[in-house]
Amino acid sequence: SMKLYLKAAEQGSDMAMNNIGWAYHQGLGVQPNQTKAKEWFEKAEKLYRNAKKKDAVECYRQAVELGHVDAAYKLGECYRYGEGVKENTAEAIKYFSIAAEQGHPAACRKLGYYHIYGPPSRCEFKKDATEGIRLLRLAAEEDDNAAKYYLGYCYKYGEGVTRNYTEAVRWLRPARYSKRFGSDAEYEVGDCYENGLGVEKSRLEARKWFK
Repeated sequence: SMKLYLKAAEQGSDMAMNNIGWAYHQGLGVQPNQTKAKEWFEKAEKLYRNAKKKDAVECYRQAVELGHVDAAYKLGECYRYGEGVKENTAEAIKYFSIAAEQGHPAACRKLGYYHIYGPPSRCEFKKDATEGIRLLRLAAEEDDNAAKYYLGYCYKYGEGVTRNYTEAVRWLRPARYSKRFGSDAEYEVGDCYENGLGVEKSRLEARKWFK
């Protein structure tokens, strides 16, 4: 009955929430109400997804104990974005560090960025620009295109490292293939050609990169 479903839903049953949604959708024991049906379906789906994320966190945690590097990175991501666990930047950094120590490119990129620009929220973390550049270079050399963009940007603007336009162009060129930073990388390379930074000045080449 609806009363039993409501009681179960209050106790966190996603199945009960789904059944309430169907009751409102079909008019089973209640007046049909598509708005309420949608609300209950969404509640059920959200609860189900959260439960799955919590299960994933436990699987990652066990895998980390067995030495799986990618699991350490993914667990760090869970803590970074609050997926299946409460958001915790310090814990995210802990697991990114475990993965980075084993050469995981994305983990190296994340930590490298934090060392130069700081973590996304306040926590006990000592920035070290030299270490940041080292980690970004490790990730870039493992073909992480986002890391190539960060590294090239750092060299172009002297962020955490001595400004070097030749190195900037070297890393920004291939960063055009980054899904997230591709257009930004192309703009930066175009700017270098337009102003003769690390390359021979060429408006023609600049236009090719600016598109």
